Amino acid sequence: MEEYYNETLMRMTAENGDTALHMAARSRHQDVARILVKEDPEFECPSNKAWEIPLYLAAESGLREALSEILDSCKQPTSSAGPLNRTPLHAKVIQEHTGSENDWTTEIHIEASAGKIDVLHELLNH
Repeated sequence: MEEYYNETLMRMTAENGDTALHMAARSRHQDVARILVKEDPEFECPSNKAWEIPLYLAAESGLREALSEILDSCKQPTSSAGPLNRTPLHAKVIQEHTGSENDWTTEIHIEASAGKIDVLHELLNH
């Protein structure tokens, strides 16, 4: 019975559609985000009213460990479009490389030119 109440609390949404995971990711509370994902790995990570999924917010906030755990458990496609039709991958690349001179450069090109082997492996695996 306790698990049911914990799950219900973690899945509750604020007026803007944010869950506790949305709020933790947006506020850059990586440890809290990781705990929430571990406690409810079956949660589908819905978008809020701004079309942001927790995966997008974790990417935008630069929360590498939380991002990895959300990717491992999230049932929603990682290609889901968020604000301004951006995917979580866009958010991550923008967060790491703000002010790119070439709008036509793709995420994989940016990571390859920066020599980010670990990020390239992550991109290719998802």
